[in-house]
Formats: sequence, structure tokens, C-alpha cells
Amino acid sequence: MLSQAANRYSRKPSSGSRVLRSGAGSRSRNRKTRDYMDGLIAIVMIAAAAACVSFYLRTRSELETAQAKRSAQARKLERLQVETERVGNEIERLRSDPKFIELVARQRLGMIRQGDVIIRLDDRPDQSPKPARLTLENGSDYTANSN
Repeated sequence: MLSQAANRYSRKPSSGSRVLRSGAGSRSRNRKTRDYMDGLIAIVMIAAAAACVSFYLRTRSELETAQAKRSAQARKLERLQVETERVGNEIERLRSDPKFIELVARQRLGMIRQGDVIIRLDDRPDQSPKPARLTLENGSDYTANSN
């Protein structure tokens, strides 16, 4: 291959052929055009590669977001299935277990049986009795001996 390239430039023009000087200029113009086209192709390839990488990264991010949402929904589904099973068991017990019915009636509904003694304890801290304000004033019922 190198020998062919060397032979191309080493040939001397025959006596009958005319050598045009303009051919040398067209060769350099062709070379510039070829270099320009090579550069343009390289830029297009780099831009295409950048677009592919950008598309890949965006798609990967969307995939990770979708997977996170899916796993969150799967956990929520598991919790709801457990809750559904618990409520189903409670309904079944309410249909068939008189002791459970009584327990629910007492705890959730505040019902009592006839004959039960009710003792109310006020355990709400926000409504605790406040101490009375004590002041020493001379009043009609105040005596010096009461101290």
C-alpha cells in the first residue's frame, strides 16, 4: 500500500501529457474539504453519543423513581392486607364470640351491665381541679382566734 502511494507521486509525466498546476491546488482543496468533513462527522458522532448518554441517564432516573414508588406501594399493600385480615378476624369474632362482643361493648362503646357499680376517675390532666386562691381578708366570719 505504501509502495502504491510512493509510486503515485514518483511517476514522472510522460512527454505527451500536460501537467496542470491547478491540480495541486485542487488536491489541497480536496484535502481541506475532507478534513472539514472528517471534523463534521466527528462532531456529529460526539453529539449523538452525548444525546444517547443523556437519554440513558434520564431513563435510568425515571426507572429508579418508579422502582421506589413500586416498593412503597408494595409495603403499603402488605400493611393493608394485614389490617384487612385483622378486621376480618374481628368481624368473625363479633359474629360468634359473646365474650368479645361484651368486651367491645364495654371498651369502645362505654356500655355497662345491669348491676355494675360505676366509679368515675377524672384522669384528664388538662381539666384537673385548680387550687383555691387563699387570701387573708377581714370579713364578717373572720376572727382573730381562727388562726
